[in-house]
Amino acid sequence: MSDRSERQRCEDDDDIKIANKRLLEIQEHPESVISGKELERELERLSERPEPRELLCQMCGRDYPTWSADNDLWNAVMRGGVRGNADEYDFVCPTCFVLKAAGSRKP
Repeated sequence: MSDRSERQRCEDDDDIKIANKRLLEIQEHPESVISGKELERELERLSERPEPRELLCQMCGRDYPTWSADNDLWNAVMRGGVRGNADEYDFVCPTCFVLKAAGSRKP
């Protein structure tokens, strides 16, 4: 089995575990499920988020100046040190980058 298909199988297994855990939570606490007007309000709130774009930080939501980080440093901070990993956030300001590097997620 290739590394890619093994990795995909592991990700699928993780997704199934997460879904099963959520189903148990819903069974134990059905009041936590939102529907109707509450669901509509939540969907409206989520749709108000701006589209991800360069120069808009996805961590704090603020505009930021053009900046760059060395690839090795970016990979260490944003990808957990693994170049092939996907970035958690595509666009971050220098402040949030430094805070994430220091181990904090809040600007």
